[in-house]
Amino acid sequence: MAALAAACAVLAAIGFATSTAAERRVRGREFSVLLALGTPRRSLALSAAAEGGVLIAVGTAVGTGLGVTLVHLMAPLVVLTPAAGRPFPPVQVDMPFWQTLLTAVAVAAVPLLSAALSGPRGRDIAARLRPVEEM
Repeated sequence: MAALAAACAVLAAIGFATSTAAERRVRGREFSVLLALGTPRRSLALSAAAEGGVLIAVGTAVGTGLGVTLVHLMAPLVVLTPAAGRPFPPVQVDMPFWQTLLTAVAVAAVPLLSAALSGPRGRDIAARLRPVEEM
């Protein structure tokens, strides 16, 4: 069960990081225009990191909340005795708060790092601006 949880955490982190990388690629031209207009690279990097951080935090919080809710709703329904009856006393779900929080932080760490490093890159702004001029 722990291996399955770890695999889910790794897949979630990969999904978040992929989304952040795709967002960076899509916004490359926008960053080039803003850099050409004189916006400091640091400001663009901070805004990209803040945007990614908010999305990651909201996604992690909603996902963790839904996961905890589903466990509390479903576990009592699927646990049966060997005779396929409901156990007595009823199932009581025990999810340690700190373990759940640690897992959520571990899942969010990789994409948060990716978001923090997703600022504008590349020195050749003119090459990125040429396709924008052709629009």
